[in-house]
Amino acid sequence: MESLERRLESVIEGEGGAGGLGKYSECVRVLQEGVEEMRKEIESNPFTEKGQEIQYFKYDAPRMYGRLFLYMKLVKIEGCREYYSRKKFGRLLEDSLKEADAYLEQHSAMCEYYYHDRTFWDDFLFTRRSKGEWSGEEIGAFIGDDFTIGAYLVSWIKAYVQLRHWILSERGNTAVTAAGVGDVAEGISRKKGKGLVWTASNADLVELGQSLHLAKCFNHGKATEKDVMEGLAIPWGVNLPNYHVTKSENAIRKYSRTKLLDRMKEELVKKMDEAL
Repeated sequence: MESLERRLESVIEGEGGAGGLGKYSECVRVLQEGVEEMRKEIESNPFTEKGQEIQYFKYDAPRMYGRLFLYMKLVKIEGCREYYSRKKFGRLLEDSLKEADAYLEQHSAMCEYYYHDRTFWDDFLFTRRSKGEWSGEEIGAFIGDDFTIGAYLVSWIKAYVQLRHWILSERGNTAVTAAGVGDVAEGISRKKGKGLVWTASNADLVELGQSLHLAKCFNHGKATEKDVMEGLAIPWGVNLPNYHVTKSENAIRKYSRTKLLDRMKEELVKKMDEAL
């Protein structure tokens, strides 16, 4: 898994070369290879207990498949950028955002189960069936005997959560909407001349907002978390309708659950040291 992460990071952060479509296509290729490698690894070294199987299909597999599904979606969207008009591409982004919202709403019970780390359905959701199974949630979807219905649903939930972040960021960068006009962020910039637009990820903004709320930085500690999130998001042209889902995503990040705060502290301490 760590080798795959390094390969994927190399593609995403690589300088020059292919643009968005090329990079996303390469990410799909890398992830497909990773999926096949993991499948062979499991065949060669089967799980010795149910807990290992649940751990893999609840956390490890969705992390990989979720990114695969995400990049497959991005390849499809980016493939339209070159020949779609600005207005038509804006509508495509809006339709894709609605699709993501609809999926997350449809599977809100699964989102709550997963992100609140429930366990009472784990045996059903994250262990394999000897002959596979038809999904009761996704009509027409057959889950093979090397996957589970829970891993399938969580993978798509992760993919759509990240797709929402990408679309909202992209919408701010390209300043296109379904009407083909500037979005909120651009409007704020125009009104204020040199207005600030949030260009980091939505996950970073949620991390910042949650930290400021817990530290009671607003209204003498009486501001609600929703007040803080909206107070940060609206002036900076960001839409955070499902910030609680992003909070849960941040909480289970593998390498650091406070990536923005860690980076901010590192940069601030470095600057202070330079000033000594």
